[in-house]
Amino acid sequence: MRHENAVVVDLTDELRMRAWARANHVPAQQRPDSWHPIVLDEMSRKDLDTVAWTSDDGRIASAYVPVVPTNVYVVHPGHTGTGEPRINRNSSLTERYVVG
Repeated sequence: MRHENAVVVDLTDELRMRAWARANHVPAQQRPDSWHPIVLDEMSRKDLDTVAWTSDDGRIASAYVPVVPTNVYVVHPGHTGTGEPRINRNSSLTERYVVG
């Protein structure tokens, strides 16, 4: 069932509003209720994302896992030269397209 005050929003506009909400995030205490529901929803989702990435000591945890360093190094030799371009120089093809 639809709400009487619901406004149909184009998908492009919704994605723009969600991107704006992510880029211009404000804390929940500073958000006015008059903002668009999509903006408020995306900001609350970002709040949940921040909580999910917060460690027990209050620091923001990293989304990247460090990789164990290895001692294997591969150095590829550079290219010795580019060589000539491979162009088919057939004069019969160029004579066909002469305008005149």
